[in-house]
Amino acid sequence: TSWQTTAAFQPVYKNYCSNPNFLQIAESGESIVTISLEVNFGDNVGLFNIAYPYLLIEKLIPTMETSLMPKQGKVSEVTMRWIQKNLEDTTVPVIVKLGEAKISFEELINLQNGDVLCLEKHVDEDLELLIEDKPKFWGRAGMLKNHFAFQISNPIRHIEEKKYE
Repeated sequence: TSWQTTAAFQPVYKNYCSNPNFLQIAESGESIVTISLEVNFGDNVGLFNIAYPYLLIEKLIPTMETSLMPKQGKVSEVTMRWIQKNLEDTTVPVIVKLGEAKISFEELINLQNGDVLCLEKHVDEDLELLIEDKPKFWGRAGMLKNHFAFQISNPIRHIEEKKYE
C-alpha cells in the first residue's frame, strides 16, 4: 500500500456502523482525519468512511512530510498544468440556504402544491451560502438576466463557522 513507505500499517476490521453519528472512535473534541470514498456496486452507491484519530497519526506526520516532498524540490510545469486542468474540471456543490421552518408531522404529510411555509428568516436578512455543506458566505438572493442569483456580502467568520460544526 502507499503507507508502506511511511509506516508499517495493517488494517483490521473491527466493527460496522451504518450511522456514524453513534460511533465514537476518539475522545470528544479530539481531532480526527476522515477519508470518504464513494463506492459503486452495481446500481448501489454508498459512502465508505475511514476515520483516524489524530493521536494515531501524529507521530507519522514528520515522516509523511519528508516522504511526500517532491524529490527535485520543484513541481514540473507538466505537473502544474495537470493539476490546474483537474482543478478547473472539478465541481463543488454550492447551496444557498433560504431558511428553516418547523412543522408538525401532520402538517408534513398534508403538504400540497400551493401551500406556503413561513421561514424563520426575514426577507431583509442575509442568507447563507454553503460550499460542500459548510457555511462560507453571507449574501442576498435576487435575479440576474432572468436567472436566480446570489450576491455575496461578507465571508462567514471562523468564529461563526464553529457554531455550525
